Amino acid sequence: MEYSGPFTKSGTLSPVQTIDGGGYQPYGIAFDKSANLYISIFNSTGTNSIAVAAPPYTSGPYFLDGLTSPGSLTFDAAGNLYSSSNESSGAAVVRYDANNLKKGAKPSIVDPVGLPSSSYMSAFAFTSTGDLYVANCGNSGSAGIDVYPTSRKQFSAKLKPSLLYTNADIQGAGCAWGIAIH
Repeated sequence: MEYSGPFTKSGTLSPVQTIDGGGYQPYGIAFDKSANLYISIFNSTGTNSIAVAAPPYTSGPYFLDGLTSPGSLTFDAAGNLYSSSNESSGAAVVRYDANNLKKGAKPSIVDPVGLPSSSYMSAFAFTSTGDLYVANCGNSGSAGIDVYPTSRKQFSAKLKPSLLYTNADIQGAGCAWGIAIH
């Protein structure tokens, strides 16, 4: 649903536009530099993984493929799209290269290295220097924030997180769900 701001007082919001998801379960959203809308589809099992709609978002989307239960979405400064594939056999952080965002495209890079098999990569954010932070909501053994040193190393199928941030509260909850970097 799209709501038109600015929001200056409390009250009931009415959407100015609603996109019908049909049988799809939307999870995360992101916009590219051209205002194309990307929506990860939680109930994807490998096809129709990320819906892509162009402004004004009134015609049906096309889909990127290759992910199971994808989490959040984010773009890096070069226009590459990052998400996750969260299969029962293990999670992976994935990247669709900026030139690989066409109908039916599969991830350009799939990186499971350094992630416990119980991981669920739920949210993504880049720092101003270009490091990728990923919230892990797998269970108490994997919950935390994994940091990929993408400001110093190129993202690849073998780049493991360089740091893990966690604490007793995150471990107790078994989940780091959202993430935002100021």
